[in-house]
Amino acid sequence: MRKIESSIQKAFFQWVRIMRNTHPSLWMIKAVPNGSASMAYQKKRFYEEGMESGFPDVEDLWIDDGKLLFIEFKSPKTMYGNKAGKLSDNQLFWREMLTKAGHRYVLADSAEKAIKAVKIHHKII
Repeated sequence: MRKIESSIQKAFFQWVRIMRNTHPSLWMIKAVPNGSASMAYQKKRFYEEGMESGFPDVEDLWIDDGKLLFIEFKSPKTMYGNKAGKLSDNQLFWREMLTKAGHRYVLADSAEKAIKAVKIHHKII
């Protein structure tokens, strides 16, 4: 995960940790440890343990209307000309699989966008 994406995800989980005290359903939100491993043996071990490349960064196991929520964080396009994060082929595959199964998938380029999706999913007004 790139540095900007990591910062966005950290800000999102700061909000989750604060809010789950008053909204216990938020305990069902978990990060997926599918980051890139730098060493070949780590990649092999992670694959053998069931990690899948491209799976979303966050899974929300709270079921709303039979649906789960998955969030993928990507860096936003900035006014300084930085390109927005782009989904890899594996991420596109997982987005298609999860949405075909009827689940919600959000591509978030900010903590606020991810928080909004969670508020809707958990019916937090």
